[in-house]
Amino acid sequence: MGLDWMLQRKIKQEHAQEAAELTRVPPEDLSPDKARETRERLDEISLSPYEAIGCPRIGIDEEATAYLRSLYQENPHQFYVEIAKEPEGTFERRALLWDEVLRDNHGQYVPDLAKEADGIGAVTGVAAPAVSYRGKLMGYVSVLPDELRDRAYTDMTAKQMLDYADQLERCAEKAISQAVSEEDRAKMKEALAGRITEQDLRLDHIAEYHTIHTACRWLRFWGNKGFDMWAWY
Repeated sequence: MGLDWMLQRKIKQEHAQEAAELTRVPPEDLSPDKARETRERLDEISLSPYEAIGCPRIGIDEEATAYLRSLYQENPHQFYVEIAKEPEGTFERRALLWDEVLRDNHGQYVPDLAKEADGIGAVTGVAAPAVSYRGKLMGYVSVLPDELRDRAYTDMTAKQMLDYADQLERCAEKAISQAVSEEDRAKMKEALAGRITEQDLRLDHIAEYHTIHTACRWLRFWGNKGFDMWAWY
């Protein structure tokens, strides 16, 4: 079973009262049109995680537009559209012009240019956004008890995210203190602090402490920014 930690919508403080009114009636009790209208309005008055970490936007911020332009100039053939042809089921690729690429990507955030990179998940699922984290990794960390592995599959408030990070770290520190090899203990401590060599990343009993580090970093970053998390699996 997969698991990605996804950030929940965070309403801007000045719109808190409006959001409370909009969510007074459960979505399932609204008509499809009203539910869509409500959802769109909630998105409008929410703080985007990408905005929170200072991601520039294509067509709005020159830095982001220049980034896309460099990708286009480096390999324009990666930007294309498929046109249906005869016989049925066959397609023809047409390369997009720069103006078309810019139009199609207008307003998109560029995570690679985030001002606060700690908000970007060190590992993300294939279909998950850059600001998520692959929570499934907790299931592969051998030093975690079942209780902490299972908790990874639960939704959390910002405060609970911070508490969970503390628990993960305390568990890791206890396991390190019980390691027999002094050399391993030193490497485990370094990995838990976010410092690990390429060679040690290939050693599961060392690398899992680096996994705990990246999870805690993500949880604390977004927890301190007041974002809640929902477990998507």
